[in-house]
Amino acid sequence: MNSPPRIPLSEVVLNWTGHTAAGRLRDRVVRLIAAVAILFIAAQAFALPPQSSAAKDVVGDWQGTLRAGRNELHLVVHITKDSHGFLTATMDSIDEGAIGIPITEITFEDSKLTFSVDSIQGNYQGQANSDLTSISGSWAQAGNTLPLNLKRAAPAAKPDQKPDK
Repeated sequence: MNSPPRIPLSEVVLNWTGHTAAGRLRDRVVRLIAAVAILFIAAQAFALPPQSSAAKDVVGDWQGTLRAGRNELHLVVHITKDSHGFLTATMDSIDEGAIGIPITEITFEDSKLTFSVDSIQGNYQGQANSDLTSISGSWAQAGNTLPLNLKRAAPAAKPDQKPDK
């Protein structure tokens, strides 16, 4: 007696839609891969710097005066973005002749600017006004906290331009 030809189980078992078990498994794997890909893309979008959407608004030069008793220090904070969209900055202490002091860490989120200057063990926290023309805050260093309000500085004139009269 001849036995009937062997047919793989995946071709025999059909569900109500007419798909084989192998086809259903393939569909599930494809859906799983698509879901993982979507999650990966979403994760990459959220991996952008937290300040990226607002960072362009805070970029620029900010100046303020730190007052300690009769002493005044005029400061300028230069905020830029690197090629990855993260904020970077340096600070100048004009009266001390200290130019380009590296700001170690800087963030701008929900109109709040914070930065640290590890080389002088100082940090700043401030709240920007709605039109981003000033930031009210405080500077902390060596156990002291002093008010430091920053105002957006006018852009420097380019060498080939004459200042307005």
